[in-house]
Amino acid sequence: HLLGLDPASVIKASGGIFLSPPEVSGLVSVSGAKGEEERLMQILIDVRRMARENKEFKMADEIRDRLSTMGISLEDHPQGTIWKRK
Repeated sequence: HLLGLDPASVIKASGGIFLSPPEVSGLVSVSGAKGEEERLMQILIDVRRMARENKEFKMADEIRDRLSTMGISLEDHPQGTIWKRK
């Protein structure tokens, strides 16, 4: 299990976002889906933070790099990580 997380727990914590069929190009481009995009990005940021805390830097870098290929940049700050479209 990734970072000791049970897949069912991740799905439950995501509010079922991973169970919805993606109607996406990039992350979420469906009108009214902005909240889902924010929730999904927060999940990815949290997983990346946990990977870094567990010294799983390869995984943390992979998350950042894959988001970058989708046109999303992550900025780490002392207060936390923020994301924005490039």
